Amino acid sequence: MCYKSNGFLVGSDISYQGQVKSVKDNVVTFMLQGNTQQNLLGSYYLPSNCRINPHTIFKVGAFWSVKIDKITKRFRKKEHLAYQELNIDVTPLHMPTDEFISVHPVGSKVVGTVKHAFHSGDCLIHFAPNVECTISHCRNLSKGDRVECTIESYNAQKKCLSISI
Repeated sequence: MCYKSNGFLVGSDISYQGQVKSVKDNVVTFMLQGNTQQNLLGSYYLPSNCRINPHTIFKVGAFWSVKIDKITKRFRKKEHLAYQELNIDVTPLHMPTDEFISVHPVGSKVVGTVKHAFHSGDCLIHFAPNVECTISHCRNLSKGDRVECTIESYNAQKKCLSISI
């Protein structure tokens, strides 16, 4: 179901250009411009237990294609003023992990480099820019080692790869 609000088409496959305005640990704020030339803020709330670092992927001032998920109104109080504000929930398109999994589907073999070997025996394996995965119980690997991995699964919501060595 699609509906139009403030120059934006919600619930469709139409993407809009959004400029990153701020990046926090759990939310990225975009400035969107609708058909009415009105600029509004849109927010991408990272899913709980998401394994991406928004500070490495999103840079302030960069443009991203985003899809609008929903528009809601919220009541805000600021000092002695009270007003209604539009809250736009967006989802960025073409995230690095999405592009990586489109080229290397589940079940394919990929070569990664050990970026960090933790004292606990876990390793952080780097596959492409902003595409990394942590694997447990790999005490025999050290930083800089190249390993061949099989992609076992991919969680599109959390942007999380699961691999086996």
